[in-house]
Amino acid sequence: MKLLSSILLLAYVSFAFCSCNFSQGKQMKFVTHKEAADTQRIAVRDTVQQMDTVKEIPVEYGMMSKENERNLLKEVHLEKLILSKTEDEDYPPIYNGFFGNDHYRIEFYISDVQSDTANPFVFQVKGKDRFKKNITPFTGIIKIDSLLPYKDFNYDYAEYLEEEDSTVPFEGDTFIATCHIKGTFELHEDSNAKGSGVYAGKIFIDVVSDGEGGYRLWFNTENETRRGGVLMDAMWTSNTSKEQKPMICARDLFMFANDILEDFSYGEREIEINKKYRSLGWDNYWENDEWWGEGEKVTLMIWDFWMN
Repeated sequence: MKLLSSILLLAYVSFAFCSCNFSQGKQMKFVTHKEAADTQRIAVRDTVQQMDTVKEIPVEYGMMSKENERNLLKEVHLEKLILSKTEDEDYPPIYNGFFGNDHYRIEFYISDVQSDTANPFVFQVKGKDRFKKNITPFTGIIKIDSLLPYKDFNYDYAEYLEEEDSTVPFEGDTFIATCHIKGTFELHEDSNAKGSGVYAGKIFIDVVSDGEGGYRLWFNTENETRRGGVLMDAMWTSNTSKEQKPMICARDLFMFANDILEDFSYGEREIEINKKYRSLGWDNYWENDEWWGEGEKVTLMIWDFWMN
């Protein structure tokens, strides 16, 4: 009996200790995808709190002439980076987003991007979007307004170089050519489709040199992309009723989704959606559902994206 009483007493004390920790707000905090990405940030030691904290360093933006912007666009090849099916398998093909005031999930698949031969700042695009169970084709246009080269000293860019002997210039091992691209877009859904409309708004893109003469999307600088790589912020207008609804989507929505819906997701690489939001179209996020395909086989490997 004494042994049993001791065991019960120990169990009670352990439970009380755990309950005390939780009541004092000391429970384990879920790590978000954005916080996991912050491991690349340059941290400084806080001598008062005795902990690693992030010191924000202002991003330095530069200006370019239109001629230099034109030349840089040729090097960046936005038509390849915006495209859903890219040569770089690190990018998931789907643009995920929130639609309407209830922030229901919406998805975009961009199947074709063509640079205008007469104007390199204009791109013709086409693809499909899915809202709830409705899949609607669209065509549209993206117009680039400006390209702003910048230096972000909040990150160590070294790991993004493919070769150690790259000739890309560095400044204190924290800078490699990065560029913030701003523009506008319009996507016109098929007018014959039920519930179709037009998305019109702004597009922001961050790119970084890969050290070999090419460029890739960049997900690490706090600016208008909200670290989403490619971000589209728009208003949708119904073709029939002229009703309007807000829409925001990105190549990596999880970089800022928690800023829109509190505790929307957690997890460093294996993303988990908060159960209270799964009814908003996120219950099948992990399914390999190639809803955009018509004979074309495109493999959706979200797991590989987060693990690479």
